[in-house]
Amino acid sequence: MEQTEQVMFVGADADLMARSLDIDWIENETLVTPAMRQLYEDQRTNEANITAGDTVGAVAVDRDGNFASATSTGGTPFKPAGRVGDSPFFGAGGYADNNIGASSTTGHGEQIMRCLLAKFSCDRMAAGRTAQEAADDTAAHFESRFPNSMSGVIIIDAKGQYGLAHTAPKMTCAWLDKDGTIISRVKP
Repeated sequence: MEQTEQVMFVGADADLMARSLDIDWIENETLVTPAMRQLYEDQRTNEANITAGDTVGAVAVDRDGNFASATSTGGTPFKPAGRVGDSPFFGAGGYADNNIGASSTTGHGEQIMRCLLAKFSCDRMAAGRTAQEAADDTAAHFESRFPNSMSGVIIIDAKGQYGLAHTAPKMTCAWLDKDGTIISRVKP
């Protein structure tokens, strides 16, 4: 962000760029835990049991009204080399606009990119929908475009109200109330 005009590098050239910028280097293999290695080996031999990892999303607004969205990737097992999911694409896996709110999504990355799903949810709020209504609209829209989408969305609006909706069987969520108390639940 600070040393190039470009915003994204992938693959071998990303490695070269990181090295040229003197970014501390670790081998990718060190990021694979023994449990994940075993899961990979088990699924590789039994494709009927393939599962994706869990996505973690977060939305926030600070006391000055600045919004933020963060989305990690749960990953796609056995993806081709060079595949990039929705998480790094602004408007797909996450979106924030200080005039509207913020959103983070989860689901099949290729489908989310086609819909710019996080931007869609914020556009619903910009059109006057509450955070919860926008979340419900987003889940319904995505499901209508991609049946059995197994997706989810979390949203926060300009009033600090949140919304969440999903088409997956359940979605775990947590938030801080106005007093700073952590509240968590699994939403069936």
